[in-house]
Amino acid sequence: MAQVYYKRLSNQIDAGQFEAVLARLPDAKQQQLLRRNPSIRRNSLALYAFLNEVLSENPNYPALESLRFDERGWPHWPEGDATPPAWLSLSHSREWLAVAISRVGPVGVDVEQLRGQTAQTFKRYFHDDELAWAGDDPQRFLQLWTAKEAVAKAEGQGVLSMKKWLVFPTKNQVQACDGEQVWGLENYWVDCEACVALVSTL
Repeated sequence: MAQVYYKRLSNQIDAGQFEAVLARLPDAKQQQLLRRNPSIRRNSLALYAFLNEVLSENPNYPALESLRFDERGWPHWPEGDATPPAWLSLSHSREWLAVAISRVGPVGVDVEQLRGQTAQTFKRYFHDDELAWAGDDPQRFLQLWTAKEAVAKAEGQGVLSMKKWLVFPTKNQVQACDGEQVWGLENYWVDCEACVALVSTL
């Protein structure tokens, strides 16, 4: 079963906490974060600090120190470091952070803030049925977008893979266009300003 955790990014940043979290990440990730501009570095470290909070409150999860990153910079726990195995997905968007952890299979999470955009602006990522469902409603657009982002993460792919998936919000499912794979979908609205999508194996 997948668990999702989300919170607003606080403006009160504890520099000491960030330094402690940074020191627990692999050297290559530390160097990557230190090369980023201050705003991106702040948000990334806030996300890992939040992940550390989640892990500290759930002792059955693997430790932050065992986290590794693939060639794309995506986090994972190596096989054998978690018993039973654990899958991880992270997301942040402006003021919001999200963490998803699953013990049963790959998981994806995405959080986005409502900005008034509609699906018509990003038509190339959507199918006709999705466009018809979303119309000009920014909230419906965000439900579709976050679901597609989340499943791309769960699949280990990028945004260019979005068109291969069909989102069925009323069925709480995301289905591959070839019909061979179906993901479970959960959407959460936070304070009516941010949408969180969680996809996990059924």
